[in-house]
Amino acid sequence: MAWKDRLLAQLSVFEKHHLLDVWHDDETKLGDDWHARINQAMSSARLAVLLLTDEFLKSPFVLQHELPELQRRHKEEGLILAPILCEKCAWEANPWLASLQIKPREQATPVPLVSLSPTNRDHVLRQLGTEIAVELGDAALAEYSALRTPESALGEAKTFLDKFPLTRSTGLREEELIGREQELALLDLAYAQPHTAIVSLVAWGGVGKTMLVQHWLQRLQREGWFRARRVYAWSFYSQGTKEYRQASEDTAVNGVGGPKGRASVIGFWMMLIFAID
Repeated sequence: MAWKDRLLAQLSVFEKHHLLDVWHDDETKLGDDWHARINQAMSSARLAVLLLTDEFLKSPFVLQHELPELQRRHKEEGLILAPILCEKCAWEANPWLASLQIKPREQATPVPLVSLSPTNRDHVLRQLGTEIAVELGDAALAEYSALRTPESALGEAKTFLDKFPLTRSTGLREEELIGREQELALLDLAYAQPHTAIVSLVAWGGVGKTMLVQHWLQRLQREGWFRARRVYAWSFYSQGTKEYRQASEDTAVNGVGGPKGRASVIGFWMMLIFAID
């Protein structure tokens, strides 16, 4: 399998939820002006992945056209770059590439993917895919926040978190949540997408859904909710009989928007509503 296809497989979890729009040159169709398509992709991308191989570094088109344009956008527009060392090649001979943070790394030294065992390689590719999503999520949240009305013009944000406390006990720290980077990146990307209205987390009981959401909300809280004007959370966990749970759901609806249904999103176990200006 080509390196590009292996990485695309790791990004597919974000792409299938319409949280990432991944473009590669295989998407050019018969009759397309492939040069124009590549130019358009490079001019609109928020992040560019460079799969470093011997073939890549010996391509006249890459060296004379693609790398100079990506270098320009990186310098002038802050384009995020993700150079990945796939095979042994002379990347160090290019001063600009040598100045970038090339991954994967072992003890600060770039290591080709081809040199890793198949199991370790798959693990590293998953990590790299998640890091790409994290970078895009951070950039999207910063951009999304900057586009909103300043807090000074809207007043202080109001939060309603009594029914879903952000910590189970005092002293809960972010460092204790390990191995959930992919899910956190998915939530960040979904939050930054204007067209995303509902995110559903489905898993067996006890796998950590509640802690994941608590951890994510703690991060948003520290960032001022990225200028959301209202944050309302409600948990329906352990509410007893079916009739009692229904009463709890009705209370939650009334608490947000009253009986006329102005609260448009309700999850069976938990509801989070963010009112954006």
